[in-house]
Amino acid sequence: MVMMKALTWKNIVILGVLLMAPLALTKCGEGNSVASVTAGPAGPTYPGGYYFDLTVTPHTIQANSTTTVTIRVWDSNGNAAAGVPVTLAGTDKADENNFGTTGSDGIAQWVFEVKANSGSVFPITVTVDSSSLTVTVQVVASVGTTA
Repeated sequence: MVMMKALTWKNIVILGVLLMAPLALTKCGEGNSVASVTAGPAGPTYPGGYYFDLTVTPHTIQANSTTTVTIRVWDSNGNAAAGVPVTLAGTDKADENNFGTTGSDGIAQWVFEVKANSGSVFPITVTVDSSSLTVTVQVVASVGTTA
């Protein structure tokens, strides 16, 4: 004979806490970190056959602050691809040099000051060979100002 224990409200609360604890713990420490967003991977590109991803840190920024755009490129074997031409578009600085090549670590990186006004949203797009990835950046009011 199988005995079944009745599900009491205490058991339900305990079960709920046990199920939700991992989700709550994933948020620990977020207030001290800089939020980034990654798009990709994309590939294989043509004609190079590369794979790449795009990371923007932070992707929500205050007006007149800086953000870092990082492109990581690798070959079909997962090895860093050095010397790959990369194009960056969508930063609000037309006078910037938005062309580069990956270093020996397969990474190309730009740091730039965003001059857009609070409330602006703009895409940052990187292109490797004929393939592109885009991340959207949101500009928020600076501390002590209103939007």
